[in-house]
Amino acid sequence: MPYLGKTVDSIAINFSHSGTHIVAQYYNFIRFGYNGFKAVMNNVRKVSLKLADDAQVGWTLYNLESELAKYGWQVPSYPLPKNRDDTTISRIVVWPSMPMRIADDFIYDLRLAISDLDKQYPAPQVTTQEKELVAN
Repeated sequence: MPYLGKTVDSIAINFSHSGTHIVAQYYNFIRFGYNGFKAVMNNVRKVSLKLADDAQVGWTLYNLESELAKYGWQVPSYPLPKNRDDTTISRIVVWPSMPMRIADDFIYDLRLAISDLDKQYPAPQVTTQEKELVAN
């Protein structure tokens, strides 16, 4: 399975790690109060939505992973588990304290990477019928 630019036999999800992140969430909730904590979580959503984009392209997420690595970003791409392994996803981590400046830096590098990939792998031509299907 491809993961972080390499091939690994499996990716284990292990829930036997420390629960300090839960304590940290609780601390932030107490520190910021309900409204402050809600504002922090809304910022996570806002940054995440800004990073989301749907495009018709001729390259893969594995190509994007490699291209972003040239700019110093780790954005792993990997297939979903069995019965969905025809779908490849990428993961971008957005921290609760992530400033919009970092998101802007990432988006700038993402656009450069996409531009480079678009030159290397031209997008397939979308028919009028496909455009109408997407519009509806």
